[in-house]
Amino acid sequence: MGIIEKMRLDGKKGFVTGGARGIGKCTATAFAEAGADLAIVDLDLETAEQTAKEIAEATGRKVFAVRCDVTKEEDVQAMVDRVAEELGGLDFCHANAGICINAAAEEMTYAQWLKNIDVNLNSMFLTDTIAGRYMLAHGGGSI
Repeated sequence: MGIIEKMRLDGKKGFVTGGARGIGKCTATAFAEAGADLAIVDLDLETAEQTAKEIAEATGRKVFAVRCDVTKEEDVQAMVDRVAEELGGLDFCHANAGICINAAAEEMTYAQWLKNIDVNLNSMFLTDTIAGRYMLAHGGGSI
């Protein structure tokens, strides 16, 4: 068996945060091409729905969109619960959501700094711990 066959995700279920565009969209596409069913999780539901539709049509996998503010614990919990329910479980999560506020250091406001930290760091903690708790309670998974 070659390496590509060893990397198949047939029967696996998961989600990608920040999955509507960019690296998240590419990763979600690769997961679906490898055989996984998944949710495209994003704050921008309209773009997430379009991305989910494109990936589903191209791969034949079950792909759907979920709106989630990954900086809010209650949103992340609701998202994990919904993904697990709709897919019949949760085998992996890819906490990919991130932003970049391009401002010179001397011009960046503290509010901008906090938003960067909240999305790029705190959301990883929320996503990974909430998804991880689900996976641990159900036999494991990959983050």
